[in-house]
Amino acid sequence: MASRAAATSRSAPSRAEIGSGRVGYAGVDEVSRPVSILPFKRRVSPRAIRHACLSPLLFRVEKRLPVTSFARRVRAAGAELVEDSFVLRNLYRVGHGTGASEERYVVCADINDIYSGLGCCLLVLGPCWKYALRTGRTLVIDWRGNPYTRMEPDKNLFSRLFEPPDPSEIGVRCISDDSVNDLRLPQPVLGPSQAFRQESGAVHRFPAAGLGTRDMRRIIAGCLDVEFPTVMPSLVTTFVVARSLGPMGRKWPPMFSFREGRRLYGSLRVRPRLATLISDFERAHFADRPVIGVHVRHGNGEGEYRDHFRNREIQGFDGFIESMVGKIRRCAARRFGRKFTVFLCTDSDEVVAAMRPSFDSLVSLQIWRPPPGEGVDFDQAFKRADGGEQAATDALIDMQLLAKCDVVLMTRWSAFASHVPYILEKPGAVFLDHEQTARL
Repeated sequence: MASRAAATSRSAPSRAEIGSGRVGYAGVDEVSRPVSILPFKRRVSPRAIRHACLSPLLFRVEKRLPVTSFARRVRAAGAELVEDSFVLRNLYRVGHGTGASEERYVVCADINDIYSGLGCCLLVLGPCWKYALRTGRTLVIDWRGNPYTRMEPDKNLFSRLFEPPDPSEIGVRCISDDSVNDLRLPQPVLGPSQAFRQESGAVHRFPAAGLGTRDMRRIIAGCLDVEFPTVMPSLVTTFVVARSLGPMGRKWPPMFSFREGRRLYGSLRVRPRLATLISDFERAHFADRPVIGVHVRHGNGEGEYRDHFRNREIQGFDGFIESMVGKIRRCAARRFGRKFTVFLCTDSDEVVAAMRPSFDSLVSLQIWRPPPGEGVDFDQAFKRADGGEQAATDALIDMQLLAKCDVVLMTRWSAFASHVPYILEKPGAVFLDHEQTARL
């Protein structure tokens, strides 16, 4: 039976529960703001208070009265394309005259310089979905050209992992399968202005003038409808919007609420074959004890391949492992006592080997991981005999199993489990981001 990647619906926690520090990201308050599990009080500066009070007003004014120069830049950003197609990592066809679709679209794709992992693809889905919902557009989920299926560039990975989204649940019409290869986007198209140098060395650029990243962020974050029937934001745009204006972002008010995030990610159902594997693992390892899910982004030397990820490398591996073992034990002592299971998600066999002796019950998926020093799995997945799609399957199973844990600890920031807080299944389950975990 197909498993729904959805969190069980729960009523909002009481103020007494919030004050006691027992409610984590699984619970939401009256304004759907995620609440910390930890009993520490956050200091709120006068500037933050002013920002919280004025932001809703400024947001409404900005949406109704766009600055003239901004509107002028948007109008100048697109034009009717003479070509029948263009390439922004993936091939996109455009319609001319009667051959164009009458629908309006927003395209969620990995339009970027480097390949993005599965977690990042799920993260940026949030802003695109909310934009489609508010502007009445069809959401095109285009997961072609990803690192897992780079040997088959026409394969839309989303349809291999998830069932087609139900419009009655997700709220918008979606195109999420291989039919995106034949879709003719209506013109004019509003795309990004910057060029994207691919890892292969090829440089892709939108054939029209395009819109700058800052202006595109303003359109997506504000859900500003534009006269262009097709909107194609780059991943640089949607990633920043998702991190800063998502329900767990640093800016207020968020672009969409925690409850809306639960609606989006809860409507995504994994394929029946994957649902069976997830259920089998859960019955075998999660049934007898409370489970603490732990995600460790080791990187496995990814800084040698991606300079901007160099700062995420673990410094002092032995000390890091010792610290994490202590945090897990303290967390378990507060909530469960001595009997618990650790479910470990990581990109490195070294992490599994280092942590296993410290716990009498530690489980981890038996999956393929690159040899030490060769980077993360999605960078090397194309070398696999199955072409790499199984690496994406393994990552999704890890994510879904994290959502079945009683407590989830993120040890370092990563987009890998960005949607897990919205699909936690157990009543009272708690998600701690990397900053909260550091304070354990």
